[in-house]
Amino acid sequence: METKGRERGGAAEVAAARKNLDDARNDLDAAVAALPDIDGDEAMASPVLVALLVRAVKAKKHLKGLEVLALTPASARLPVVSFKDHEIDRG
Repeated sequence: METKGRERGGAAEVAAARKNLDDARNDLDAAVAALPDIDGDEAMASPVLVALLVRAVKAKKHLKGLEVLALTPASARLPVVSFKDHEIDRG
């Protein structure tokens, strides 16, 4: 039963990541559409435009990571190990 809950949570997380990516792309598209029409191929991107682009790229990267994780069988995943309760011998 625990696995099904995780799968549902994973699907919800992927759906939220897709929505986040869609929102980021829509914001970026709107900002690019509002740019003034200039002659030539060269233009200077504003810090706001760069931030929107970075947001879209990070959203895409996050979604891709979740999709890869969702497609990876649990048996193929590496176990998570926590060292917070163990003393490390630094010799």
